[in-house]
Amino acid sequence: MFINSSHKNYVKSWQNMKSWIKSHSGNNHHHHHDNYYYKSTAVSVIGGRNAEIQLLLGVVAAPLIPHPIKCNNHSLNKKINDHPIEASMAKYIVQQYIAAAGGEHALNSINSMYAMGKVKMMASEFIEGDGLGLNNGKVMKIKTAKNGTGEMGGFVLWQKKPDLWSIELVVSGCKISAGSDGKVSWRQTPWHHSHASRGPARPLRRSLQGLDPRSTADMFSDSICIGEKSVHGEDCFVLKFEAEPSSLKARSSSNVEIMRHTVWGYFSQRTGLLVQLEDSHLLRLKSPKDDVFWETTMESLIQEYRTIDGVNIAHAGKTCVSLFRFGENSEGHTRTRMEEVWTIEEVDFNIKGLSLDCFLPPSDLKKEDDQEIISDDDDINKNSRLESKNIIHHVNNPRFITAIKGLHITILLTENIHNRLVLHTDITSRFDQCPGFQIKTISDGLPDDHPRDGGKFLEVFDSLRTKTKPLFKDMLTSDVLCFDLDGKERRRVSCIIADGVLGFPCDVADEINSNIQLLKTEGQENSRAHGLILNTFEELDEPILNQKRTICPNLYPIGPLHAHLKKKQTTLRPSSNSLWAEDRTCIDWLNDQLQNSVIYVSFGSITTMTINQLIEFWYGLVNSGQKFLWVIRPDSIAGEEWRSKIPVDLVLGTKERGYIVEWAPQEEVLAHPAVGGFWTHCGWNSILESIYEDCGPKREPKSDVFNGSFGPNKSFVKDEAEAEAEEPNT
Repeated sequence: MFINSSHKNYVKSWQNMKSWIKSHSGNNHHHHHDNYYYKSTAVSVIGGRNAEIQLLLGVVAAPLIPHPIKCNNHSLNKKINDHPIEASMAKYIVQQYIAAAGGEHALNSINSMYAMGKVKMMASEFIEGDGLGLNNGKVMKIKTAKNGTGEMGGFVLWQKKPDLWSIELVVSGCKISAGSDGKVSWRQTPWHHSHASRGPARPLRRSLQGLDPRSTADMFSDSICIGEKSVHGEDCFVLKFEAEPSSLKARSSSNVEIMRHTVWGYFSQRTGLLVQLEDSHLLRLKSPKDDVFWETTMESLIQEYRTIDGVNIAHAGKTCVSLFRFGENSEGHTRTRMEEVWTIEEVDFNIKGLSLDCFLPPSDLKKEDDQEIISDDDDINKNSRLESKNIIHHVNNPRFITAIKGLHITILLTENIHNRLVLHTDITSRFDQCPGFQIKTISDGLPDDHPRDGGKFLEVFDSLRTKTKPLFKDMLTSDVLCFDLDGKERRRVSCIIADGVLGFPCDVADEINSNIQLLKTEGQENSRAHGLILNTFEELDEPILNQKRTICPNLYPIGPLHAHLKKKQTTLRPSSNSLWAEDRTCIDWLNDQLQNSVIYVSFGSITTMTINQLIEFWYGLVNSGQKFLWVIRPDSIAGEEWRSKIPVDLVLGTKERGYIVEWAPQEEVLAHPAVGGFWTHCGWNSILESIYEDCGPKREPKSDVFNGSFGPNKSFVKDEAEAEAEEPNT
């Protein structure tokens, strides 16, 4: 988990938002994301609740406006009669809007913005058939959300400029992230690769729904006035803005053409404020036969203006979306309606400490050449579908990996772990390649001769809590953990990333900085932390991660961690990460064995057993008649010297079919073709390594056989294995 030591109000507000979402969503977060796609035949676009949520988030959550916004001079002294009458009227209406929104000076004083809001989304209607929109048309199906309850959620939005923005929105356990760094607009969802919109970076439409008057004025300064209209009893001037042909071309591709994208703004004649925002765009999906067209129309009613720091901000509204699919044949015509009701709970301007890193795109952002979908309209492309992800190729979490670039990171190790690492790992040369990293050490409070094994876990954690905690506090409050930048600047710690089983980092953060509340248990720390970094991946733990996101939206599954290093070592000199010297003679032994003939036995780096347990397992291996490679650490047998107590028949049996080492290069062993099974204590790293190398783990028979064994992990492996065994052969 990691703890942000600033933005107290924003963190608390987001936590309150999470609680509100949870209380209103019931069991909505217990679901899986099913793959879906749009077919050319007349089928429902809304293929079940999960697909419905995907469609809602894909279309409604983070749509963009048609064109980049450029800053304009709205000075009242500037002549507006130098333009055609429609454009001159529009500029005058925009000037009145600026005055109503707070004035030029107030709007120009804003350099950044933060907003938090609640949303309720639902697909209100689905129709397909001939003659849509006609009284004599054929209606084949109507689908309405049950009880009109919709999907509850919330969002947080950050913005510096119209083209520098970032939003995270969670609805019913599904999270979508989107943003723009000024060069590219991007989006990331649980069911799709991170991908960029074609063409130049564009602002978020949600910002122009009464949150960013400055950008709204800039966009409509190039519009024309096309008349008047009454909106919910309010007489309004109607301004129209169309995307330039060059922008439409930049957003199109060989198989998708953006034909038009138009925005209308309805400005009150009474107050001067924007009361409705409407936009519509039409795209053509090219095919060898009949082309298919998608028309998307969005209407946002903007309400409840309140003054924040002298600026009028809309705090509520409702957006209605209509998707109309036509072309091919009349049976393929479909129309889908969606709604979003939103409220703004908190707004603030000129946010201190808002870094540009907040707007960086994910590192796995798909290049345009690789994209099936080449515009932000991908969620309505009939040829788009959710690609199945390969475990090996998607172990990175892009938001976290991108975020650490440019940061200065201090890795704090206990002296015991550090001393053991340097015996077998050249960590100094490794970190020489990373100038933004440094290593510091801290005492775990135990004597050098303490075993620190699985049987002494409670002593280790007790010492960390009572002895290491005050040392850690002293290091944070002094200059010990400061990062020295060429002797010119010393940076103090502003964020703590701590192992989830350690309780004291949150306590220390609370004592040093009142912005961090006291957190007393691991579960509480996880739920109140600013984010969680987990050594797992979506394909393995998707249901668990989805539920976890309802508690902590900032979730970063970056595992399997060992796979990152393995990839890098394809170009770098291999180096060990082991706490013990690896005996590579076992690889030579494996080279002489038949394929899938060896069971690999290793009970981890801290597990211990008694001499009686050792002999019992040994007899089992020898009597099985199976070839085996067994790792027996020097410190893994509790009590007296054990080698002299091994029966002769076990020694002879091992010479025939076994090989024993004190430590092995486990990843290489698991990848070896001779290894057909893995007998493990079910430590999480071992499970991930076996999955990565496609070598199924064999579980030890009882959860209490070893000190330091991992019962929940074993239950997980057992459940998965039983589920796999029950699947019918196909």
